[in-house]
Amino acid sequence: MCFWGAMFLVFYGAGVLLPAVWPTLQGYGDAVTLTALGAACFVNFARNRTLHCGLTGPLFIAAAIVAVLNGVGIWHVDVSVLWGVVVFGVGVAFLVEWRTVRRTARGVI
Repeated sequence: MCFWGAMFLVFYGAGVLLPAVWPTLQGYGDAVTLTALGAACFVNFARNRTLHCGLTGPLFIAAAIVAVLNGVGIWHVDVSVLWGVVVFGVGVAFLVEWRTVRRTARGVI
């Protein structure tokens, strides 16, 4: 968890500094956050092979794409619904990992 947190801070910090170089990105805070979360999950999955990061990484990137499309006006999505879907997906990913790890530890699988 500490490794994931460190990676998130690195990616999020880069995302926060990016609008200083590219000012048109200032209105995409949700997309920056979701992209940083997804990138941290991909790096964590590559290093630690955590199942929930393998599931939530693509979810975060897909949500970031939706946030960008919402920001430019192509799609009209309520941001609270988008974050609700993300939180629900993260919960499901942790539940799937919890059930899988618990069964593997008992020797069921």
